[in-house]
Amino acid sequence: MQWLLTAQKRKLFPKSVAPDIMWLLAQGKKYGLGANLLTKVEYIYRSSAGELAEQSDLFRFTYFVETLKTMGWLDFMVSRKEWD
Repeated sequence: MQWLLTAQKRKLFPKSVAPDIMWLLAQGKKYGLGANLLTKVEYIYRSSAGELAEQSDLFRFTYFVETLKTMGWLDFMVSRKEWD
């Protein structure tokens, strides 16, 4: 968190990265150690470096769901009857 604050104050990155830094800071403040900031930074890097685009659709979908789970998203299986 301190590193992100310093990077933001010193404007170490281009303006295009500023929203990501602000989002990471907000996640850190909201979730504390449970924010898994390193995982989120890796995802941002991979998506901007094009590494995710090279992966299969199943891999990207699984990665997306796992990222949602780290952010507190809950998933449930429901029967067809419950879905209807």
